[in-house]
Amino acid sequence: MLSHLAQIAGDELHNERLLEQVDLIQLLNFSMDLLSGWSDQDLEDRQVLKEALEQYDLAYDFREELMTQMREWETALRLQYDRIESAASNIDVDLEELADEEEDDLEDETTQ
Repeated sequence: MLSHLAQIAGDELHNERLLEQVDLIQLLNFSMDLLSGWSDQDLEDRQVLKEALEQYDLAYDFREELMTQMREWETALRLQYDRIESAASNIDVDLEELADEEEDDLEDETTQ
């Protein structure tokens, strides 16, 4: 499936990590659709129940992988914010004031 996404995406999305993330989300979404598609009565069939359990396990694994990615992003974002704070400190800029300036600039643009 990943190679198929690369073909569809063209040159713009030939970032393998991004394609893996999209693929993972699609797989989780597919598993969740399958799980929600089975009625309670369907699940009373032994074979369907077995398939549902397998899909649940797969979906949970996909979810875990996404959560791992989210934790990695959180760590990376914290590092970037630390860098921003350090740079602001070096040039004696208050980040809250700077953010307020940005909000004011955006408001000015929308009222013009």
